[in-house]
Amino acid sequence: ADRKDGRRASIRRRTSRRMSSSSQGTTSSSKVLETVFEAEEILKHTSRKSLWVVIEGFVYDVTAFQKQHPGGAAVLLQWAGRDATEAARTAHNGRTKPNQLMKEMVIGVFQGDVDDLMNQRTARPETTKM
Repeated sequence: ADRKDGRRASIRRRTSRRMSSSSQGTTSSSKVLETVFEAEEILKHTSRKSLWVVIEGFVYDVTAFQKQHPGGAAVLLQWAGRDATEAARTAHNGRTKPNQLMKEMVIGVFQGDVDDLMNQRTARPETTKM
């Protein structure tokens, strides 16, 4: 339980830091940051037709980007409806271009426990079929 609480607190801290730094005055970014998604909604977007991922506490709609993703659509589909924070950090390795592209795809913030995404997602593998 302590580890789980620590992960949640860590995500909240990262999210609030990024929200405060990324919401500098633009109406559209502040509206996005006011949009909160819970696991139940994110888990509805796990197919090629509607593909969302969570990274660093932010929710991204990567549906339109999947064909252009350098790692291929399959990589994004593998993380559809899940917390892809660690995978994105490893793959993007602090490069600025992925972060710039991702800013265009952010649709809101995730509220909840990332374990809910991971546990329910693995129980529903059929959602990634075409």
